[in-house]
Amino acid sequence: MCVKANYRRLLKLRACPAWVDKESLEPVYQKARDMSKQTGTTYHVDHIVPINNPVVCGLHVPWNLQILTAEENIRKGNSFIVEGIVYDSRRSGVS
Repeated sequence: MCVKANYRRLLKLRACPAWVDKESLEPVYQKARDMSKQTGTTYHVDHIVPINNPVVCGLHVPWNLQILTAEENIRKGNSFIVEGIVYDSRRSGVS
């Protein structure tokens, strides 16, 4: 497995609180796999509030996950929006 994938897995482990039922995460990932298989479009599970951002660190919990197409997720990157303000680490913070 590549270094980037291992680093991403480490971030998820650190961002998943001990009190979270880890089995509650799997249905979101399964739904993304099912959607990919049914439509032929690749879907990703995205953290709404990123788990690795200089401004904020979200949690790896079910309510912080959303399913996006791979294209949407790659475009979103490590950014998030709060009250219309985009926080994007690729562009040095707020835009």
